[in-house]
Order: sequence, then C-alpha cells, then structure tokens
Amino acid sequence: MSEYEGHAVVVLSPSGEIVRTISTPFMPGGVEVAPDGTIYVGDYYGGAVYRYSAEGMPLGLFSAPGLSRADFLEFDAAGNLYVSDFMDGLIRRIDPTGLDLGNFVSGL
Repeated sequence: MSEYEGHAVVVLSPSGEIVRTISTPFMPGGVEVAPDGTIYVGDYYGGAVYRYSAEGMPLGLFSAPGLSRADFLEFDAAGNLYVSDFMDGLIRRIDPTGLDLGNFVSGL
C-alpha cells in the first residue's frame, strides 16, 4: 500500500504485518505487484511508474506516459499494466517492456 504523504510504500504480509517500508523520492499513488514480485509504484504527481525489487531496491523508471496523476495500477493476464488518471479521466495501457500503448479508456 502507498503512504502518500509519507513518501513510502508499505509491504504487508498476508496476515497484515509490515514486512518492509520502501522510501520513495515522490508521493506514491497506485501500487501493484507483478507475479515475479517486482513492485510497480505510480508517481502520483509526476505521472510516471517506477519499479522496485521484491526486496525494495529501486529498479528505476518503468514508464513515463505523461499522466497528470498516476493513481490505480493493475496488470492483465498478458502482463500489460493499466494506470488510471482521475485528473485526465482516462486509463493508460503500458506493455510489459514499459512502452506506452496509449489510452485504453478515456472520457471517464
């Protein structure tokens, strides 16, 4: 889960105990964990998505699709990442390599 004002992502165990806290240089928005354990974090105000290893080590910028607010994140079965932006009223689709595939839905 993201701790927006604390500039951190908190990783919880299945029983709800804190496993680790990952500090971010930005205000985190949406968070999604890939099947391999990689943690994807939306930069809420920067509109980009960053990656962290399962252990919390920064892996750098994943994609910068130019969103106003990188809010909710979700993967599909093909590994595409969907990122919502409530400010612009859209959902952007990003392929598994980080390539921005454009708007999946707009006009929300």
